[in-house]
Amino acid sequence: RILNLFTTAPGGDMPDQDQEQLKLLATFHYVLGGLLLLFSLIALPFLALGIALIFYSESIATEGDLPPVVAGWILLTFAIVILVFSLLLPIGLILSGYYLKRQKRYWFSFVVACVECLNMPLGTALGIFTLVVLSRDSVKQLYGLARL
Repeated sequence: RILNLFTTAPGGDMPDQDQEQLKLLATFHYVLGGLLLLFSLIALPFLALGIALIFYSESIATEGDLPPVVAGWILLTFAIVILVFSLLLPIGLILSGYYLKRQKRYWFSFVVACVECLNMPLGTALGIFTLVVLSRDSVKQLYGLARL
C-alpha cells in the first residue's frame, strides 16, 4: 500500500485510490503523533523536580552558590518550555491526520507535512509521502482546490 503512494491506477478509480491513501496517511499521522506525545512525557520528571525544589527548599541543606528555590524555578521553566514545544508537533500531527481523513484544511496538512520532515527518520518519510500525495491534482480536486 505504501508503494502505491507514488503510482497512479489505470482507469477512472483515481479518487478512490486518493481517498484510500489519505486515510492511510491519516492513520500514520495518528500513530506518529501518539508516539511523539509519549516521548513528550520526558519533561514531567523535570517539572516535578522543579516544583519540589520550589516548595521544599527550606528542608534542603545546601553548600553551593545557587539556592534551591532558584534552581527549582530554572528547572520548572525549562520543563514547561520543553513540554510546550514537544506538544506542538504531536497535536499538529493528530489534527492533520483528522483533516486528511476528511479532506479538509489542505494548507494546514501541507504545512504540518513540511515541518514533519524535520523529525527524522519517521517524520521525514511520512512528511515526504504526505507532500507527494497532497501535490497531486486529483487530491487537490478532492479538497476543492482549483488548479492554479
